[in-house]
Amino acid sequence: MQEARLIADADQSTDENADTRPGLGGTESRRERNRKYHALHPGAAEGVGSPELWRQASSGNTNYVGLGQYLHYLQDTFSHAGFQSDVIGHLAALHYFDKTNSDKPRALRMAGATWNALNDYAKAKKCGCHGSWDRAWWKQVIDFSRLEGANFAALETIDSNGEILNFGMTSNPQYLLRKIRILGVAPR
Repeated sequence: MQEARLIADADQSTDENADTRPGLGGTESRRERNRKYHALHPGAAEGVGSPELWRQASSGNTNYVGLGQYLHYLQDTFSHAGFQSDVIGHLAALHYFDKTNSDKPRALRMAGATWNALNDYAKAKKCGCHGSWDRAWWKQVIDFSRLEGANFAALETIDSNGEILNFGMTSNPQYLLRKIRILGVAPR
């Protein structure tokens, strides 16, 4: 369970860490981060992970931070599909496409791709921990994907706290807490 928490935290932290978070591509360094970690480039394809991030994740005995970053890129190939600019990303569409409820079938494909990637990682590490999907889990995934993620879906991230990129708005924490309850995990 601790490993799952580390992987999930690294996945989310890819959007929060100053060294990996996305942003307006005013510098080559920022554009590189947008391409490398957020699938904002013409070669990105839905459901196709980054070979570079996979190599990093696969290095050493375990690299849970690397795996979380790989998963983040993979997941962004779904939510950022059709957005190729490493300069403006999906700025014109605001945060709408980062919400699971903006395209539920896409969110479900993303969940399936994430599950497959976790099993591919386990197989590559020869840990003998390949999981078997329980079809009953789809209800939880569907319920999670249906919930709204912010006060104003197009403008805010689920955890917006007055940041300029969230137009100075602060999202009601209940949006995040409802999604957390569906997953049955503790808040981070």
